[in-house]
Amino acid sequence: MLGNLVADFTRKAKFSDFSTEVQRGIQLHHFIDDYTDRHALVEEAKALIRPQQGKFSGVVMDIYFDHLLGRDYHFWHRESLADFAKNAYLLFNSRIDELPETTVHMLHYMERGNWLLHYASLEGLQRSLKGMSNRTKYPNNMAQAADQLQILEGQIRPLFSAFYKELLAVVKAWIAKN
Repeated sequence: MLGNLVADFTRKAKFSDFSTEVQRGIQLHHFIDDYTDRHALVEEAKALIRPQQGKFSGVVMDIYFDHLLGRDYHFWHRESLADFAKNAYLLFNSRIDELPETTVHMLHYMERGNWLLHYASLEGLQRSLKGMSNRTKYPNNMAQAADQLQILEGQIRPLFSAFYKELLAVVKAWIAKN
């Protein structure tokens, strides 16, 4: 879990600075990213929003998939999302000395805003998309994407559900192999 957290903040040159366990988590995170980026169901979902979101359709769909997972977490996992978030923050803080400074800085805001739990709400989705829109230096429509996604949910949700079932299976196989 710690490797998954730091994966987006870690350069390949710094990979060896982490324990074997954290390196494995980073590798799993990258495996999931690659698998997701190449998956036909994900591409089908992105195609639905591409006319309005253009080159940002992947970013928007990634955030929306996180929202759908959080909102329906009870369907996919035995542990509640609130318990998962609480346990994740406890773990991250108990091993904070292993985190890069950029991750520690982000973790402060992540925990304060309870991002893991907040993604499940429509307000959290809107805030995340607006924040991404503001941080991007290129013109974009991400701030308006939540409305678009709500209209298309009936088409996107089945794609996400089918994809997530497959993702769970390939992650389980990856963990067993690695």
